[in-house]
Amino acid sequence: MFLIFLILLLLVISILISISLILFTRHKNRSQYSLDAQNNERNQELAKDNKHKIGFGVLGCFLSSVVIVFFMALVSMFLNFIDIWGIFVRVPKYEMVQAVQRSYKQSGFEGTVRVLDANKNYTSFAGYLISAEYSEEIEGKTVKIGDRIEYYTSRDEKYGKTDIDLQLEKGDAIYQAFPSIAYRGLELSPGYSETLETVKDSFTKADKKKLYLESLDFMIDKDAPNIDAYEALIKKNRAEGQPLQGLYPIPISDMLEKEALAIEMKVILNVEQDDGSIISIGQDQKNDDKIKQILQEQLDLTKLPNARYLMAISVGKHSKYFGFGKYEVIVQNHQIVQFSIQNKDY
Repeated sequence: MFLIFLILLLLVISILISISLILFTRHKNRSQYSLDAQNNERNQELAKDNKHKIGFGVLGCFLSSVVIVFFMALVSMFLNFIDIWGIFVRVPKYEMVQAVQRSYKQSGFEGTVRVLDANKNYTSFAGYLISAEYSEEIEGKTVKIGDRIEYYTSRDEKYGKTDIDLQLEKGDAIYQAFPSIAYRGLELSPGYSETLETVKDSFTKADKKKLYLESLDFMIDKDAPNIDAYEALIKKNRAEGQPLQGLYPIPISDMLEKEALAIEMKVILNVEQDDGSIISIGQDQKNDDKIKQILQEQLDLTKLPNARYLMAISVGKHSKYFGFGKYEVIVQNHQIVQFSIQNKDY
């Protein structure tokens, strides 16, 4: 309201200035006319000049008024924008602490929640980016899990809520709302490290000059074919009063074999042709088929554990990458039973 009043005030002032200039010019013209009444021709020329001056003066004042109003409208829109998003809203730390603790409590977490730090989030206009820590006793040991939480200060239904609250409101599962806890639950579960080591050892059976493993980790994929098995296990664990609201313990091998979880990895595939050139992903279907064939030949040598693998593949030689593709590989009884490209746009 204040900005609207200010804009109207400036507009009125501009109009008054314009009127004053017009009246002043007319008065000056009349004075000049009385002094030079004896010279009709000169009076006519002065009249024409004065009309032009008055016209330009009025036009200039009008355009100035329009520019001022337009500028103030932009300023008003900008200030209204930052007010809606709450960019400069300052929130006491205790309010953010209460909001974060509420987010954990409403999901049943009974451990200790601490807010370590909170900073304005100017990147996404979310409000604040909070560093939090959740700790809980698991088998006699205190496990601490860090998390990054967004606290919203926008002037809408998000105000005073966290991104966890919004995810739960739209019906996301607990492992989606608390990914840090879900992945820590996997890390603490029996078979986690052993499974990763087995996969790494399997790649030593492949030709390192052809296929090289860069990195791998577990992935909780909400689009996994049998994600229901993982969700059912969480529900069962919660009913039994297991730690981390059912996100622990997770039988790793069983979930992998059921394709409820996946293993995500990055590999480099060397596909140098006879003439020394490198086959590039995405050039045409023929090239993609060649890459698929070479990759499958190398993977057959690895005898990977039964699981669903999501592979990000760089094609090249040494450190030169010539393309990038994502493949889904499903292994049963150490044999590849499904091999499909996941993306056509690299």
